[in-house]
Amino acid sequence: MTRHKLQQLFFITAENPSSNQWSEKWNAVFTAALMKEILKRGFATWPAVAVPDGDWPKEHGFFVSCKTGDAVSLARFYEQNAIVMIPKNEAPLLVFCQKI
Repeated sequence: MTRHKLQQLFFITAENPSSNQWSEKWNAVFTAALMKEILKRGFATWPAVAVPDGDWPKEHGFFVSCKTGDAVSLARFYEQNAIVMIPKNEAPLLVFCQKI
């Protein structure tokens, strides 16, 4: 973040929409679609993998440099319940994305 002079990043995944486990094949399709959309929007991005505790599988996604509203919009489109915001020099925060 320092090297690229970023104030925040978001971890966004498209895998396992609505917290329902999908096959590796479908998750790969979702991840590829998310990558294309991020590139289409011109956001700086880096591949990343979330490795959760417990029995939930790892999820492939991206660190994305964008505004909070753009990150939430991407997550909502891929039916994600939340994303992780990483502010510079602060602890990561969970940002809920689904409308209630």
